Amino acid sequence: MFRYRGAQIVNDHNKVLHVQGDVDGEGKNVMIYNQNGKIPQQWDVVYADEYPDEPKKGELNKDFGLYVERPFYIATAMSSHRYIDHINNRNMVLKVPNGRNSQTWYFHQASLTIRTKYNNQSWDIKSSGKTEDMQIWSTNSGWFQVFKYQGGQFINIQNNKVVEISGSKDVEGQAIKVHGNNGGVNQRWNVIYVDSAPKQETKGLNEEFGFEINRPFYMVSRLPLHRVIEAIGANNLVQKRYTKGRVAQQFFFDEKTKTIRSQQWKNYCMEIQSNGGSTNVRMISSITSRWW
Repeated sequence: MFRYRGAQIVNDHNKVLHVQGDVDGEGKNVMIYNQNGKIPQQWDVVYADEYPDEPKKGELNKDFGLYVERPFYIATAMSSHRYIDHINNRNMVLKVPNGRNSQTWYFHQASLTIRTKYNNQSWDIKSSGKTEDMQIWSTNSGWFQVFKYQGGQFINIQNNKVVEISGSKDVEGQAIKVHGNNGGVNQRWNVIYVDSAPKQETKGLNEEFGFEINRPFYMVSRLPLHRVIEAIGANNLVQKRYTKGRVAQQFFFDEKTKTIRSQQWKNYCMEIQSNGGSTNVRMISSITSRWW
């Protein structure tokens, strides 16, 4: 027999319902334990006819500060306004906006986690919360995967650590971690919902990259004969004499992916071969917007 007393469910021997291991995890056992008054032994009784409906798609979850399944970007409050991204389908880092699904996130109501549109995996503090390193991982709704957005910060639901740019270094590829809350600008983030994001620029100078957007150009050598780069068969890049009207010698800067693309083969971009591990430069159709 059980009684409800002071937020605890108590049996006749003064034992109470208790979440095993004090862990707020999906599927954790509920057991009987000695009273200690801690939160794992506290319960609210909510009658079925009064149980509140969960927020639906497009509605705000007020407890977590995010709209359900409404895709968004996350921009640092530091001067670059770079986005949170993930590389190698795992590690979370800071990257310039590039239009990839790896920079698009959504709040998943059923698991209460933030997921990537890339493969629907969730934010995760590595080693089940035992480190400060952030990654994406298969969803399990452990406390180390659950964050709320409050006051411009992403705060872990259990240890209260916040998501930050490691070392306050506002540079490309810098690691995203969790750390104690110190109020630093490297711990503050702006959520930009995709459906209300500013429109992509289609012309004009991108000052950070030094190219005019979508404006065809030649890359002209400063060697004596001033040869230009030409794409051969949408693959190899070689030096050739300038030929008026040869489109294979023209390139353009794509604002969305932040890559240099071929004017002749518009779906191909310039990359360093072997994911940056080679000295060869070529054109490739699998545009990743990575550093190489």
